[in-house]
Amino acid sequence: MEARGGFLADAFLGRRVLFLARRADTGQRDLYRARVRLTRNGHPLSVDAPHDLTDTPLDDDGDLLAFGHWAAFANRGEAAVRSVTVLDLQGEPGGALAARAERWLDTGSTRGLGRQEVAFAEPPADVRFEITGDEVVLALGAERVPALLDARRGVLTGTAGADHGRAPTASRRHRLPRCPRCGSASRGASPAPASGAPPAPSARRRARLRHARRR
Repeated sequence: MEARGGFLADAFLGRRVLFLARRADTGQRDLYRARVRLTRNGHPLSVDAPHDLTDTPLDDDGDLLAFGHWAAFANRGEAAVRSVTVLDLQGEPGGALAARAERWLDTGSTRGLGRQEVAFAEPPADVRFEITGDEVVLALGAERVPALLDARRGVLTGTAGADHGRAPTASRRHRLPRCPRCGSASRGASPAPASGAPPAPSARRRARLRHARRR
């Protein structure tokens, strides 16, 4: 669930929730956002205004986790992980009335959702990841090739000497819900440089990358 708004807000307005649900047509999972009204003890009273945030009928979204105002999930297709997506639940404040209305229709809130996608040149069979503060630590494939995304700055780093054919190749920022695999361009997209090796990480990040490799 996303941040609580107090008992009265949760009971009468509802609290936003991210969840995975299977499509009836393909059986694959999509990521949804809805508003859930809760009792004082946290029991659901109703679920309203569900929004399909990913709409990937041929791929499967899974491994959803959240920490603070960040959430992350993996997209799988053809027995490999195509990408790991990181969502900023705080969204984007302000903007023109038309932009706020569009965000409301797309995501259920006028602030919308920020989105960063880590894609792979050679999709690994498995990716493990965790959120620590404003950073997402990834371990790729059976070799646990480490990488780290600074979600606040949108900067992706890896270890020196890593197999960059298996390492992440880009961190792209844009607003939901436009999906790169759905055939339409992402509004507000600003791709990070993806050529060559990722920048060398700091000492603190090197320690987290070593921890990711040991997982």
